[in-house]
Amino acid sequence: MYTKPQDEQGDIEDIYSSIFSELSLLTRTTIHEDHKALHRYNIPYENRENLPFEVILYSILDKYEYTENISINFNDLIGGYNSPGMIFSLSKEGFILL
Repeated sequence: MYTKPQDEQGDIEDIYSSIFSELSLLTRTTIHEDHKALHRYNIPYENRENLPFEVILYSILDKYEYTENISINFNDLIGGYNSPGMIFSLSKEGFILL
């Protein structure tokens, strides 16, 4: 539900309804352990070329809506509490490229 489907079979609502799958934030890996396939999910920090800059801009405006600061610290955008960099798991390079 939160990752892109491996195949096009299954419930049509699960395939097309999740915003998480559209943003491709989660990746799924399969580990074979004791003759069983275990699925692990992870959120890697990386460049998100498919992430629209409007989504990032909205999250910045929403986070700093009630502050009186005129400037925003870049490190706070990347790693601050509830920051766009943390929410969307962006690397510094990925944030700059947006």
